[in-house]
Amino acid sequence: MIGSDEKLWLLLDGVLKRLVRGKFWTTSADEWNDDIKEAISSLKAAIKKIEKNIEKKSWRSLNSVVYLMCPKKKDIFNAGGFMDEISRRDEVEALKKSWLEDPIWDLESTEGFEEFRYELFNFRVKMEKRWERDFLELEEKRRNKNYEKFNKNFSDSVGYSDRFLLAQVYKSLSDRIEKLESKIEEMENE
Repeated sequence: MIGSDEKLWLLLDGVLKRLVRGKFWTTSADEWNDDIKEAISSLKAAIKKIEKNIEKKSWRSLNSVVYLMCPKKKDIFNAGGFMDEISRRDEVEALKKSWLEDPIWDLESTEGFEEFRYELFNFRVKMEKRWERDFLELEEKRRNKNYEKFNKNFSDSVGYSDRFLLAQVYKSLSDRIEKLESKIEEMENE
């Protein structure tokens, strides 16, 4: 069963997400824009406080439980002798695997897995960062390939100094495009 702090965290997290989405529909000229920004920062602060409180409680309860571990995973028992923890762990791993095949929902908000919300959230964030890193590496390779292609196309038609100058111009322009793309992405994420 979810405690009152966890329920409050879920509620405030949902409200925060809606406020952030609603902020996209306002402009700096709107008189309520500052109020929305202030509400978002206040909600974030409240959520952090609740998370700290939940962590304190979970560490206390974790320290009060005694686990007896045997060599095989199926032989893990808690002090009461129940196997529920193992079956729930298998369900969580199956949920993660299913999400990896089709990651179209917020993994941590899956019904029935509320007690694993933080673990699922951390897993989702870790995977999204890995995918972003892989994407950026792929983009860098593509950019380098285009740069080499550009350099090769002009190598026969122009002299060395002209080729060098064009390569510098191309590099400068591609860097500017990259900066503009990142600024656009930052503006979309706000």
